[in-house]
Parts: sequence; C-alpha cells; structure tokens
Amino acid sequence: NKLAIISRRIHGTGHEITLDLEIDLDLCSERRVGMMTDDGVKQYQALRFDEEERKYVVNGPISDPRKSDEEEIMTVAINDIILVPGSPVHLPWAQKCSTPEWESWRYEILRQQNWSLQGAL
Repeated sequence: NKLAIISRRIHGTGHEITLDLEIDLDLCSERRVGMMTDDGVKQYQALRFDEEERKYVVNGPISDPRKSDEEEIMTVAINDIILVPGSPVHLPWAQKCSTPEWESWRYEILRQQNWSLQGAL
C-alpha cells in the first residue's frame, strides 16, 4: 500500500504511526462486517456490493480459527449489515464531490481518528 510505504519512509518502520497504520490496513483488508444472528452478532467477510439490488454479498460467519468449509456465501440487505472496525463502506456520493469537499471530509475523518495528517494526506 502506498500510504504504508510513505509512512515507513517518513516516520520509520518502528514508529507508532506506521505500526498503527499497518494494523489498520490489515484490519481493512479483511473487509469484515457484522450481522445479527440467533447467537448474537457474527462477523462475515464482505465480498462485494451489488449496486443494482443495494445488497452486500458476504461469506461467513467467520470463526477463529477460520473454517472455510463451514462458511457460506449469501446476499444480504444493506440494512442487515452492522459496521465493525475495518468494514468497507459504500459511498456513491464520494465520486461526485468536488476536491475541496472531499479533502475536507477526509481531513475530518483522519482528525477524529487521531492520525498524523502529515503521513496520511
């Protein structure tokens, strides 16, 4: 990831910002979402978002350790998805934003998460 490369170059491999960034990138790459089941909230892997039907295609539930043979692929209504750290978020309006609005929104997200703006922007 380009952001991780830049962070390592600017801050160094052992710096707190670089380490936090690598953890966050790993978490996001798993693309996990939550869904309520009879046993409580279970985590699933989001495979893709179906724009026409406005539904997520997910695989799971994910167990620890992961047992792929017990997981199943299903299509789930967007309202049944519970966002968990690292969940992919579909933002159709983001492509229509002008650059200043998009940068302002991105800046606010990073500020709230207490990330270094020098390494992230």
